[in-house]
Amino acid sequence: MQNMKMIGLIIIVVAAIIAISAGWWFWGENVELIEGGSFSATTVTQINPNTVSLALGDILLFKTPTGDRGAIRFDRMTNDWGADYTTWFTPAGSTNPPSKSQGHVFEKYWRTRTGKSSHNVKDIGGDYRIECGHRTIGWSASTWLYIPDGYMFAVTANSVPDFAIPDLKWHTSNDEKDAQ
Repeated sequence: MQNMKMIGLIIIVVAAIIAISAGWWFWGENVELIEGGSFSATTVTQINPNTVSLALGDILLFKTPTGDRGAIRFDRMTNDWGADYTTWFTPAGSTNPPSKSQGHVFEKYWRTRTGKSSHNVKDIGGDYRIECGHRTIGWSASTWLYIPDGYMFAVTANSVPDFAIPDLKWHTSNDEKDAQ
């Protein structure tokens, strides 16, 4: 009877060592949640028909087809593969000053070892939407904004949003021509 207990205990210990080793190999060596890191701050604004890569500190101004007006500025890059931003929003027909808010967008990844020195990276979430009033603008790293169809937009290097700048170059999303 004593030998049976000893053999059972040895089997349990060996099984535990194997399970712990396999867990360490899989989770410790081959899979990790990538939590830290940051993108370089964008220093040049790039404007395309439906997207804008906004330089840090520049402000994207937009007007919706219904007359809402908003503005977005990236304030700083963060160490979770994201960015902090400030928005201003004025609903159509309002004479009140724009409402100002701040937010944060970020990416999150799992990295899995696929070979001796290669990995597969999988996006597992994050927050990819910038809320500006009741409007939502899509974001992707590092400072790309996805402009909804029909919005007019312009970029300014001013420190506060100003829709009355005379030489602003306005564009319409999903349209290659400028909408002067």
